[in-house]
Amino acid sequence: MLVYLACYILSVFIIHVGLISKPKPIARFIIFIGLFLPAILAGCRDFTIGTDILEYGNRIFNSAASADSFIIFIGDSYNKRSGIFYLLLNYFIASMTDNAHWFYFTLSFITTGIVFITLIKRCAKKYIWIGMLSYYLLFYQESYNILRQYVAIVIVFYAVNYLYSKKYIKYCGFIVVGMLFHSSAIIGFLLIFTYLSIYGNYPKYVRILFITVLFVGLFVLNYIVNMLISIGILPSNYYYYVTGTVKFVFLTIPLCIPIFILCYINRKHLKKINQKELFFLLFNCILEAILLQLTSIFEQGIRISRYFGFFRIEVQQKNIECTSNIRRHLSIAFIIFYDLAYWYYYFIYSGAAATFPYTSSILGI
Repeated sequence: MLVYLACYILSVFIIHVGLISKPKPIARFIIFIGLFLPAILAGCRDFTIGTDILEYGNRIFNSAASADSFIIFIGDSYNKRSGIFYLLLNYFIASMTDNAHWFYFTLSFITTGIVFITLIKRCAKKYIWIGMLSYYLLFYQESYNILRQYVAIVIVFYAVNYLYSKKYIKYCGFIVVGMLFHSSAIIGFLLIFTYLSIYGNYPKYVRILFITVLFVGLFVLNYIVNMLISIGILPSNYYYYVTGTVKFVFLTIPLCIPIFILCYINRKHLKKINQKELFFLLFNCILEAILLQLTSIFEQGIRISRYFGFFRIEVQQKNIECTSNIRRHLSIAFIIFYDLAYWYYYFIYSGAAATFPYTSSILGI
């Protein structure tokens, strides 16, 4: 447990120092070191850390290392289940080393780097360290497990920059890139309609209709997925992800409720920011909560919910940026306490993603 916390604290401290340092070359070097640390932690872990590591990690990487050519590698019946860019990254690293630890290091560095670049573009520079700490506590350890999809998730998170700037073609381009890592990034196209329904100059009844259809669609998601499978849009293995019956999922409470409590406490101060942007962010948080509730019928609900869950980091940042003095410090304390409590409950106590305890024969832990 302390290994993770020590890495997170040291990383955000170094990143913060880098952000306030001058000149730029030195600042970038310091930030690089800060991003380097969690990548080292990911790369040095034993192959027992993360539930998907043997299937979509070692198995594919070893296949890349032993393949005579890239064509033979991607032609393997098992490897065809993964996105071409994920396979390409495997093959590129495998062409230089047959040690899978280097692949996990690279994958983690790419993922964490994209999150950092996204926060730089969307949040106040002074408080980037809090956003990075939130990422580490809420999501980072899941990337040990959900290898392919987490790259896709952070690419979609970054792509939203182009939604905000109304560069829709570039946005769609990044979504396609995400899909080439993992097909679930198609969720990114849903964000376009969500964004336009909020930002567009449409009559109120159109927005209400869209939101209603969206919510109803989530609750009949298993039927929609089966239809997409039958017409060939989704692979047949998705069928096994949508069985079960609706039941209450407790995880929604500790995960989603606190962020809305914080927004309610700071509601007067949140009026300072763009209200459509705030609604867009909170709407995505609500979608995350709904998807978590649907995990009883949709096995991959938690994983899909992460496409919306990353917006919680941005909502937290907005609560900090719009407040001042004591209220700002209290908001920061609330966020850190909430993130720490969630991290302990989800990753340590519940054992999610099979990342605790951390062991590394390389580091001697």
